[in-house]
Amino acid sequence: MKNNTKLNILVIIAIVVLLFVSSSASSLSVQPVTDDFSNGRLTSQEFPSHGNSTSTSSNTSNEETPARVMPLSIPKITGSSFSLEGYSYSDPWYSSYTEPSPMGIGFIGLEPNGQVGPEAHEYNYSTPSLLGIAKVSMLSINKSAPHVMPDQMTFQLNVVLGFYNGNASYNYWVQDVVTVNTLTNTPIVFDSEIWNITLNSSGLGQMLNSTVIGNGSVNDGVYGFVPQNIAGESVSLAYPYWLEFKVNTTVNSEGYPVVKFYYDDEFGWIEYDSAIFVFAKSLEGPPAFVIGGAVRNGERSSSLLYDAGLVLAGPGGGTNSYLKDSNVSLELEYWNGHNYQMPPFAYNFAPDTAEGVGNASVKLEHYENNGSLEASVTNGPGEPGLLYYFDNVSTLEVNSHLNSGTLFVNNTPYYFVNGTVNLTLIPCYPGYYRLQLFNNSGQLVWSTNVTLYPGQFMNISATNLISVSSPTYSMDFKESGLPNGNYWSVTLIGTTSLRQQIRATASSTTNSITFNEPNGTYSFVVSSPIGNDTSNTIYAAGPKMGILTLKGERVLTDVHYETQYYLDIASSPPGGGTVSPSSGYYNASSHLTIRATPSPNYEFIYWAGDMPETYSKDSTFVITMNAPTFETAYFVEVYEVTFTSSGMPLGIPWYVNLTSQSPSGKITSSSWSTSLPNGTYSYSVSTGNKIYKPSYPGTFTVNGAPVSQSIAFSEVTYTVTFSENGLLSGSSWSVTLSGKTESSVGNISFSIPNGTYPYSIPSIPGYSIVSVLGYNESSGYLTVDGYNLSYPVTFVKVTSKGFLTGSIYPLNASIWINGTIYHAVNGQFNISLSPGTYEIKVSDPGYSTYTTNITVSSSSVSRLPIQSLTKVTTPSSFSFLLIIVIAVIIMAVVVAAAVLTINRRKKS
Repeated sequence: MKNNTKLNILVIIAIVVLLFVSSSASSLSVQPVTDDFSNGRLTSQEFPSHGNSTSTSSNTSNEETPARVMPLSIPKITGSSFSLEGYSYSDPWYSSYTEPSPMGIGFIGLEPNGQVGPEAHEYNYSTPSLLGIAKVSMLSINKSAPHVMPDQMTFQLNVVLGFYNGNASYNYWVQDVVTVNTLTNTPIVFDSEIWNITLNSSGLGQMLNSTVIGNGSVNDGVYGFVPQNIAGESVSLAYPYWLEFKVNTTVNSEGYPVVKFYYDDEFGWIEYDSAIFVFAKSLEGPPAFVIGGAVRNGERSSSLLYDAGLVLAGPGGGTNSYLKDSNVSLELEYWNGHNYQMPPFAYNFAPDTAEGVGNASVKLEHYENNGSLEASVTNGPGEPGLLYYFDNVSTLEVNSHLNSGTLFVNNTPYYFVNGTVNLTLIPCYPGYYRLQLFNNSGQLVWSTNVTLYPGQFMNISATNLISVSSPTYSMDFKESGLPNGNYWSVTLIGTTSLRQQIRATASSTTNSITFNEPNGTYSFVVSSPIGNDTSNTIYAAGPKMGILTLKGERVLTDVHYETQYYLDIASSPPGGGTVSPSSGYYNASSHLTIRATPSPNYEFIYWAGDMPETYSKDSTFVITMNAPTFETAYFVEVYEVTFTSSGMPLGIPWYVNLTSQSPSGKITSSSWSTSLPNGTYSYSVSTGNKIYKPSYPGTFTVNGAPVSQSIAFSEVTYTVTFSENGLLSGSSWSVTLSGKTESSVGNISFSIPNGTYPYSIPSIPGYSIVSVLGYNESSGYLTVDGYNLSYPVTFVKVTSKGFLTGSIYPLNASIWINGTIYHAVNGQFNISLSPGTYEIKVSDPGYSTYTTNITVSSSSVSRLPIQSLTKVTTPSSFSFLLIIVIAVIIMAVVVAAAVLTINRRKKS
């Protein structure tokens, strides 16, 4: 990630380095690093920029344009001076750098207090591998670039690659980057990038798709790759967490130079990209990452250094982040042919990337118990400068005849190969250390005590090795669940009973991996997950890690790989709502409850996925992970629709029914609101109360704004009709109902609400009311209860009366006239009757009923023909009883006589 103003510096650099090559006295032969890490899951896609690219005219050749920039065989530490004639500066070369800068730890081949001029010294290194380690105990930022997420920043491992091809030198700027969301402690993007910084006659060379092949592609002259859904991505990490970066360069089996990119964010090492420079068919020696002091003549403030750096920086595109709270420890180590080693001197920044970080204070920290060192990044004012120098550290070199082993410095292990281990330490003043050398079988073969001083180089030969032996026992790992042909691996780390540090990795395509180790306690990590991102299917190990103890017998550990499918879950539109769970891998056949929660002013519509059975209008439902699954929750923006009632007292329930919408339910307030998307809707309003009725149904349209709808209630009335019968045609009559009088020559109607009301019907001369709804009542009360009422009124014309009179015995006899009963009073009666013929019956208990027909004439008196009723007589009850008694006596006498006769006959 470079400023565009830095990209043209290398013409002068090439001349300077060629001068340096002619004066170099010795070189370091660096052995290649063995790649033993599991392959990551890879997918190509266009990558985001992590630097400032400059577009130039395309190079149509299949090879990069060559130039001699730097030799590959570089002395390890050389104090070779070089001349930049005409330039001399009194300030340190880094004095022009200020915050924000890419802060961390930088391995830069320039001495700190020298000048870029006749007094300058440069130091040059080459290595096939660089390792960056970040321990994050706290990290948050105040702000970053306005066009990116404010909580994001990057960790960048930046190096320079060089190699010869056909007597020409090629150089590339290489980046291994992770973007971290500091709010959630989540690595969200891993990114590999390669920039061509090879100089030619027209400036920088171009990066072509035809010259480099990897998991990524070339865009705007820069190679890049961003893997998707890779292990450890978008996983929230708990403090403290570790991020590790590694870049290796080697020659593949076809003879091409290769750069491999790795990371480990506590889920094991992942190789996520491998870029092959397929144009380089005539390599002259292996490729290497180079650290040198080459700068552009006279332009220190914009120079591009051949450095290596592990830095904190902005999230991309030349942006800056500003630390709010930070406690980060950084280590940068290069492979020296035997082991990874901290640089002999370092700076607290590495300036070749365009992104930076502000409010960053970087200071040297070291551990007194073992002399190890690191760069500590905290929040606070800081400035680019020297982190430590030769005179601050000691270099310890231990030589032995072991092909590989582990050197312990006060119980801190350092693994090495090829007989030698080189360490950069910061001793106390002085530092006393116990050195112990163990072979790969965990056997202690040599030990001694040393005293180290700052600025000291100590070389020790490990002679008089101790002859020891220790039995080993097998640790077997049995795998199940992984399809045939897939590689899986186990990494073993532990300490033997002889305090030997063991670290071993074994891989297999079978279901068995075995280690043979001495007694001790070991931790293991199983490669997980394993899979191919293009199929969205992985296999997750369980257990993924654990601790084992060897105690003189075999230990067996079963490892089961669970098939997992990727759930891609999203919302549409993106701001319409949230969905859960998050996208990721889930166990096959597992049941997941997915939920959609609309944002304010949005409404959930439905779920839709790549399978018909995943369509649902329920915001929460369960899916089964039988395959990789894509689910989208669809939302629609809604607007408030408010119905406001008037004309009806509060507390009376009312209801709103909308087309294709759920009913409102009971409403007891004066208004009710709902939210609806754009569209035209029909509605109706109802109430269970019979006293009030709403306005008629209607329609309204929602068109990107809230809607208000008024509902007017009015009192309900019912018709009470009085119908006349018996009056002469055209006769007027009237009814008074609840104080209101209506007159008519026909029917009379009233409109009144529910209730009980008094009524009266005035009399009409010459007529009498004989029936109102079947009753002989011209006034009373009626009740309206949700229905219309009809009351028939019957009038009868009144004529002159006649009289029926008389006297009768018994004195209280009943007189029935056409079925109507009348009673005599003291034997007298005088009954007014309309003219006509009547059936007369006179009766009284104990007397015979008298029946006759009498005609009554108008204004005349008719008399009852009799004056008394005939008494009814019955036989005497005494005579009947007497007859029965006599009959009984006679029978008794007859029976007695018969008995007496029989007895006499027996005696005789």
